Amino acid sequence: MQDDNNNTKLVRALLGQRVRALRKQAGLTQERLAQYCGLFRPYLSRIESGTANPSLQVLTAIATALHVTVYALLAAGNGHMNGHATHGTDA
Repeated sequence: MQDDNNNTKLVRALLGQRVRALRKQAGLTQERLAQYCGLFRPYLSRIESGTANPSLQVLTAIATALHVTVYALLAAGNGHMNGHATHGTDA
């Protein structure tokens, strides 16, 4: 169970990094992205810091606001989140 917990923490951390990177790439503040998603800014901050466990509905809202697919949101460029070693490319 400890490995599952560590894996969950890693996935949340990588997801948060990805959301933050895409938000900054889009030129959005946390406040603005939260407004677009119908979320409170502190919750978005917790997602970006890897401490929140967002639902699929929330991930869909974030992806839509960032004009990406949920898959693109989850497919970190380093390959860790999608289970494939992509060596810096978005597979």
